Amino acid sequence: MMITGIVAVAVTISFAYLRALAVIVRFQHSKTDAFVQLSINRLQKCTCHFCPDLQVNKATFESYSWTKQTSGIRKRTEFEAQERMKQQMMIEKISLPTNVSHGIVRSYLLHYGYEDTLNSFDMASKSTVPPVYIAQENGFDEQDILYALNQRNTLRQLVRNGEIDSALVKLREWYPQIVQDDKSATCFLLHCQKFIELVRVGSLEEAVKYGRIELAKFFGLPVFKEIVQDCVALLAYVRPRESSVGYLLEESQREVVADTVNAMILSTNPNLKDSNSFLHSYLERLLRQLTACSLERRSLSGDQGEAFHLHRVLNSCKKARLGAS
Repeated sequence: MMITGIVAVAVTISFAYLRALAVIVRFQHSKTDAFVQLSINRLQKCTCHFCPDLQVNKATFESYSWTKQTSGIRKRTEFEAQERMKQQMMIEKISLPTNVSHGIVRSYLLHYGYEDTLNSFDMASKSTVPPVYIAQENGFDEQDILYALNQRNTLRQLVRNGEIDSALVKLREWYPQIVQDDKSATCFLLHCQKFIELVRVGSLEEAVKYGRIELAKFFGLPVFKEIVQDCVALLAYVRPRESSVGYLLEESQREVVADTVNAMILSTNPNLKDSNSFLHSYLERLLRQLTACSLERRSLSGDQGEAFHLHRVLNSCKKARLGAS
C-alpha cells in the first residue's frame, strides 16, 4: 500500500515538474512584457525640448505618436500571446520519463533516511521503471544523501518510536559533536521530546523531575522560551492531547525532531559540496522554485490574478493525472 502511494506521488511530481517549467517560461515572458511596458512609459514621458518643430506641432505629434504606439502595442501583444500559447503547447506535449519522477522521490527518501521504504520502493519499481540516473550537472549528487544512511534510518526509527534515551546514546556514540553542546537546538528538541514522551505515558512525576534537570537550563534562552512553556503547560491538563498544546503529542512533532537529527548528521559529511544541501531535499527545492517563480510572475503583473497556493497546484496536478487515466 505504501509503495502504491509513493508511485502516485511520483506521477503527481511529474505534473508539478511540468507546471514549474511552465511557470518559469511564463515568468521569462512576464519579464519581457514588463521591460516593454517600461520602454513605452519612457516614450510617453518624452517632451522633446530640443526639437522646436516638434514643440510647435506637439498636439499633432502626440496624437500620431499615441495612435502608432497603440497599434504597435496591439500587434506586439497579439504576437506575444501567440508565442506564449506555442510555448504552453510545447510544454504540455513534454512527457517526462518515469525514472525522472522516481528519481526525485528516491532522492527524497535518501535525504530523510527512510532506508526501509527506499528498499521497498526500489524493489517495487525495478521491473517497471528504467534505471534511475540522476545527472550531477542538474544539481543532483546522490553521494551527499547516501551518507550515513543506515545510522540516520536507525535514529529516525528510535525518535519516531519515542525512544529518546536510546537515540541520545547512539548520537553520543556515533556523532558526539552533535550533542557536545548541551544547549544546542538539537539537544533542546531531544530533551523536550523526552519530556513529552513521559507526559504521553502518564509519568507526570518523572516528567517534572526531568524538566527540572534538563529543561530548566533553557528557560533563560529567548529562542526556546515559547516551546519550553508549551511543554511545561502539558502538565496542567487532565487530557493534554485535547488542549491548545496538544500538537506536541502528535506524530508530526516526533518527525520534526527526527528531521533535525537527520539534518545535523548530514551536515557532518566531510565531503559535503554544498553547505546548505542538508537542509532541504531536491523535491523540496523544486517546489520552492515553483513557488518563487509563481510569486515573482504575479508580482510583475501588479499582484493581479489568483494568489498562488502550492497545495492547490499539487492538487490540480493530481486531478489532471486522474483525469488522464
